[in-house]
Amino acid sequence: MAGVIPRCPALVLCGRVERDAATRNPTLVGVFQVIEVASFPAGTRPFAVWIQLTNGHGAIGMQVRIAHVRPDHFEDEPVATLEFTRNFADPRVVHEHVGRFENGLYLEQAGDYLVTLTANGIEVARTYLRASVKT
Repeated sequence: MAGVIPRCPALVLCGRVERDAATRNPTLVGVFQVIEVASFPAGTRPFAVWIQLTNGHGAIGMQVRIAHVRPDHFEDEPVATLEFTRNFADPRVVHEHVGRFENGLYLEQAGDYLVTLTANGIEVARTYLRASVKT
């Protein structure tokens, strides 16, 4: 069963993840799906991606990929990636991972950005991020 692809019940963009000192439960601070900037191109603040994973087995290479999705182009344009490995010893355990984009993103233009999580190259979750000019 080595390398069984996990399920991803949560893929959330947020400013940061804090942990309760007593329970170690996560608190997602500043959850967002829209980034507003004064003008483009623009850099964003650092942020995190909070991920829950379960039903995997063995060591699995994971990747969070952010890409600009343009309606007039067939292929998306990669903006940033984060890679990590998660070892699933017990498929019943729910694992958490916090990916940090410490330098934020550099966005060339407004529009939709696809955030994809893959496990051994297979997509297991996706969400969208919209970038726009603040009005």
